Amino acid sequence: MTFLSEMTGWLSDLLQAQVAVAVIYLHGSRRIALKATKSEQTVDIQEGDGTTIEAQRTDWILPRAKLLWQGKLQDPVRGDLIHEIVDGRTHVYEVQPVGTESHYRASGASWRVFSRLIRVE
Repeated sequence: MTFLSEMTGWLSDLLQAQVAVAVIYLHGSRRIALKATKSEQTVDIQEGDGTTIEAQRTDWILPRAKLLWQGKLQDPVRGDLIHEIVDGRTHVYEVQPVGTESHYRASGASWRVFSRLIRVE
């Protein structure tokens, strides 16, 4: 193991311990309780006609090892849901791409999953 990969793992562990929030990841009828690091941001999306639209996006850093279904590691799937409880209300995020990007990408031992808040219950 290289020094860089050791430091990346250490930083990921630190983020999980200090910044992560409890969420439920839903894939169909499957529910996985885990801790994820949340990042909200505003992004610019280029439309086909050249116009730019400003959109809100919430990124989640999820530990890859936690997305297990039937004992197998799974990639995040477009349309999956992430539930976060905030002040007693459930914020529901849908996994989806923003613009032409994929809906997730690998980031070391984690997934960076892109989502959008779709409702508050």
